[in-house]
Amino acid sequence: MKLPFRRINLGLVALAQLALAVLFSFALAPPQEVRTEALLARADDSVVRSCVACHQMGGRVHKVGPHLMSVIGRRAGSAEGFGYTEAMLKADFVWTEERLRAFLLNPQAVVPGTSMAIGSLDPAAADTIVAYLAERD
Repeated sequence: MKLPFRRINLGLVALAQLALAVLFSFALAPPQEVRTEALLARADDSVVRSCVACHQMGGRVHKVGPHLMSVIGRRAGSAEGFGYTEAMLKADFVWTEERLRAFLLNPQAVVPGTSMAIGSLDPAAADTIVAYLAERD
């Protein structure tokens, strides 16, 4: 007796399952940039938002600058996978709120030779950025 069903190619079934798993993983875990934008939308301050041009603030992915998750309490030049300048690699300190604020106001004074490029920043803006990052740690 012939069965009315056709033979199914198990290789194609496995490939289809893999494709669906990949698609659903993107749907369930949005890309890092989407999560970053959601965090920044709550920041209510354009000063903090300007950091995103060079830094990832809501995840652990590097951009032009290193990610800033858990930066307070982290040893300078130690975010794994980022290509720091020699100056930052030689910096012998742990980021504190005070040191980070000083760095934002004058990067070359804190780490001479750093590649951190930041325009003129007033003390209130530095305080806003440090407070924002402290909440993320």
